Amino acid sequence: MKTATISLVLCTFLGSSYVLALAQETTSKVAVTVKISKETPSFTGQRLVIRLSHNHPGQEDRGDSAVESIVDTKFSHTQGMETVLSYALGEKAALKQNVQYFVNVTVFTKDSKRLLMGMADRVEGPFPVLTNGAPSKLVVALVPAN
Repeated sequence: MKTATISLVLCTFLGSSYVLALAQETTSKVAVTVKISKETPSFTGQRLVIRLSHNHPGQEDRGDSAVESIVDTKFSHTQGMETVLSYALGEKAALKQNVQYFVNVTVFTKDSKRLLMGMADRVEGPFPVLTNGAPSKLVVALVPAN
């Protein structure tokens, strides 16, 4: 009886894990962590834009399609303190295998000039995610735009 109970619990647990894995693979959810170093000068009331988009490889005439955007028009940072924020995008959108997804992160001034740009592994965005072996989690450092 103990063996049957343990097997049932193990099957139920493994079954739940499998269902969770399937759910993660069917949505275009991306976890984005945004970091600003403590050396970056302070600013207040700027516009943070995080955008998850996709395009159709080989069909450049179709352009990019926005999946979801997050816009914070009162974004601030204080010099001397590291800013670390986490966001999730694409949770409600179905994952399409025949497209390339990417994320871009930028901070704009009130007059729409680029203040900070996203960098990951010393490369400026947009960053590939989700399809073609790209990750579903992304850490982006915001650095001064040149």
